[in-house]
Amino acid sequence: MENVKKDFEGLLKNTPDTARSIWSINTSKAVYEHLKSINNQHGRIAFTTRIDGIIETLESFLHVVSETLSDVSDKTQEYEPMIWGSTALILAQAYERRTTHEKVIFMLEDLTISTALPSSPITGCQPNFIDCCVRRLFAELAIGLLQLALILQKYPQAPEKKQPKFVEFEEGHCKTIQRLKVWAERLKGLNSNAASTSQSVTRPIRLSSDQIPISVNEHFLGREDELSTLRHKLESSTESPSVVSIHGLPGIGKTELAAQYCKRYKDKYDSYLWVTSDNKAKIIDALSGYTTMMQLSGNSVENEPLKNVQILLTWLRSTDVKWLIIFDNLDDPSQLNEFWPSGGNGHVIITTRSHTTAECWSTETLQLAPLSPTCCKELFYNISGKHKIKQHSKQMDTVMDEWEGVPLALNHIGSYISSRCLTIERFLKIYHDYAYEIYRSKYGKRVYPHSIATAFSVSEVEGSNKFLLQSLCFLDPDRIPTDILLSDPNVGQASTKVTSAYELYEAIASLSEGGLVTQTDEHITIHRFVQRVTLTGMSSEERISMFDHTLSLLYQKFPREIAGKPMWENWVQCNAYVPHVQFLCQRYNELFKDSRKNVQLADLLSSCTWYLVERGLFSEAEPLILIAQAVCPDHEQASLTLATVLFNLAGVRFECNRIDEALELCKKVLTIREQMLQPNDPLLGNTLYSIGIVYMEAGDLEESLRLHLRAVEIHEYCQANSEHDGSPTAMAYLDLGLCYWRMKKLDLASSYIEKGLAIHDQTTGRSSLKYGQGLYYLAQVRESQGRFKDAKDAAEESLRISQMETPNEFKTGLGLHKVATFYHREGNLEKALDCLERALVILERSFDPNPRVARSMFKMSEILTDMGKHAEAAIKRDGAEKLRSTVKTFPYNPCVTADAFDTLVPSFLA
Repeated sequence: MENVKKDFEGLLKNTPDTARSIWSINTSKAVYEHLKSINNQHGRIAFTTRIDGIIETLESFLHVVSETLSDVSDKTQEYEPMIWGSTALILAQAYERRTTHEKVIFMLEDLTISTALPSSPITGCQPNFIDCCVRRLFAELAIGLLQLALILQKYPQAPEKKQPKFVEFEEGHCKTIQRLKVWAERLKGLNSNAASTSQSVTRPIRLSSDQIPISVNEHFLGREDELSTLRHKLESSTESPSVVSIHGLPGIGKTELAAQYCKRYKDKYDSYLWVTSDNKAKIIDALSGYTTMMQLSGNSVENEPLKNVQILLTWLRSTDVKWLIIFDNLDDPSQLNEFWPSGGNGHVIITTRSHTTAECWSTETLQLAPLSPTCCKELFYNISGKHKIKQHSKQMDTVMDEWEGVPLALNHIGSYISSRCLTIERFLKIYHDYAYEIYRSKYGKRVYPHSIATAFSVSEVEGSNKFLLQSLCFLDPDRIPTDILLSDPNVGQASTKVTSAYELYEAIASLSEGGLVTQTDEHITIHRFVQRVTLTGMSSEERISMFDHTLSLLYQKFPREIAGKPMWENWVQCNAYVPHVQFLCQRYNELFKDSRKNVQLADLLSSCTWYLVERGLFSEAEPLILIAQAVCPDHEQASLTLATVLFNLAGVRFECNRIDEALELCKKVLTIREQMLQPNDPLLGNTLYSIGIVYMEAGDLEESLRLHLRAVEIHEYCQANSEHDGSPTAMAYLDLGLCYWRMKKLDLASSYIEKGLAIHDQTTGRSSLKYGQGLYYLAQVRESQGRFKDAKDAAEESLRISQMETPNEFKTGLGLHKVATFYHREGNLEKALDCLERALVILERSFDPNPRVARSMFKMSEILTDMGKHAEAAIKRDGAEKLRSTVKTFPYNPCVTADAFDTLVPSFLA
């Protein structure tokens, strides 16, 4: 006890006034007198019942200490002030707080209730062990009370304002409470067995599930299947002992599931041994302690701990007693090498973040997935207040999506709302600005050793691991290609602390072992809540720096249109990268409320949207195009980037039949590119034939022909000089053929389209979308020539390619409509109707769908009329006309005819 007193006095050496005050209060009566004087100053009485409970618990505890320890019974004046003086100081601090007094009382109650012991002296067991347990318990309580008193004195506004030191203290406070509970439960266990046990015990003392140092959560929800699975795996395993490893994300509920298992199956085992396993010292301490608690033969508190551990392991291997060991929070599988209970009549549960660690000691693993959205909502409002579910909103849905089924987040933040008596609306406003402060703190009555921030251990990640984790916050969390994360030293300006493939994969492995990311093949997945916690812990400067770094990586990797060739050859790669470009743009909007000019971002978006326009993904392209416009600098060096952005926007407008808007944009693009590019640049050739189609749809066929002929001239020159493989020439021929088709020069149209198809056959292949596009154009020409069978064959083959390559895109819907017109012409009405029904399924989900849907509905009404289904036909026709009336991009034609509906789409797609 002298050592305890020395430690106590050491903490007080810099606060002499506090020391004098504490040493002057040596009885419970003195505590009441001290509080009475404070009540008189403040004119109020507070917490009377709860204070009585705290003091009664401490009186009972000190009585046991006095009766058990002979060297204390005559020196109460020396030791009791360590308890009473600190308690008085804590209660005084609670009285003086107007807004955080409740939290202070909770913290004091957690400490004192943890020490609750039987009022009678503890006898019937080894005296040395009893003496050791009581001294340890007194020391933990005395130091814990003083540390709480001193931190409250140092931060008079805490815990309302979360200073880092206070947060650090709270974490230590929770650990102190856990230790108190462990020692108290050991003493209770000894006392409960005292009547039937002597020092010459032949059968070990039973350790019930009630003594595990983890309190189960009263709001446990959504894991019934996992509990059953865990039980089944343990019971059905042929291993000896039977082992199951539970693994998953931090805060996902691994420890909670193990604790609930102990509670659920409390009558299935004779002894429950809970071992905190994040380091070797804790494993040794726990196993050695259980040896003495169970009074195994040969144990002694004077033994070296490892000797006690070996006694326990020997017993576990040989006993017929049914036992359960939980190795909780195992980081390093090698920590168990010396302490593995091989053989025996027991079960082992391991909890770990790491799937690798999980597989080291067991063939049976159980990965915990996030809770379902329904369970999340129920759990959250069970904790925050069931009545608040009426306040639920779409904004709250968005926030809960961010937590993505992590029970720790739901418990922690639900407790925050409940303890602060917040409405959901008020919480959302606070959360928007103070999320990280909420993550760093702990709320609620339940003792849990971590806040959200410490559970995820984000602040402990350093070096290249930290750099990688932060960069992952700027990429879409699902299926991040690992090749994005390593910069090419010969391209761009990405500065990175991950300098090699070796270092990258080492960092990924480290984060994976910590449960922060999941790696599969060449992809990484990071949980959205890990992203959120990491991001909120970054400074503004760190966020901007990491945004620029991630932008540079994507800029290096995203494919570009080269030598006038379309992007289709790189569609697979583009498709993998687009979600990450979109996600980066979300971060851009969060970081920069006012558009910050960034030529690299504009250039990246120009390439990304080029691909999206090629694919017909206009609803995804348009928002990125608008961002690209906003961030593109005005200076001359960025003019080609701006031209590409405007060109992509023109493509979106054109495909939606907004011809006038598309034409104005195209004129700007052509002016820039003619000024900036060489006369025979293939990109200029692409520009000319694309703009030529827009002029064609605008009705200026002469200008269209002039541009197309220039485009053909450029691409023939480039092909002859081996600047490309000829596929851009094929596109120029196809578009020139369309121009001749509109000019009713059908032989020329047929000739150029056939030439284009022949080149595509040699370059892109007969199964390519470009070849299918050419076939669609050929079908138009053959139909105009009256060669309906050839037209139908070409249209059907074009549709087959589209359905294979792009089954859900709007041009496939238009292809179905086209084939339906041929079936209708042949009188095959059932097939025609089937094609249109499938077309509508696609077109209704497309960007700006009304024009295309109206046209197909009208065609369906014609077919239904021919089938004699006049009522259905009338409904379809009325619906089509209603949709057509909503189209405002060109003047409304009051004539309800097929021609009027065909004008809703570009002529070459009709």
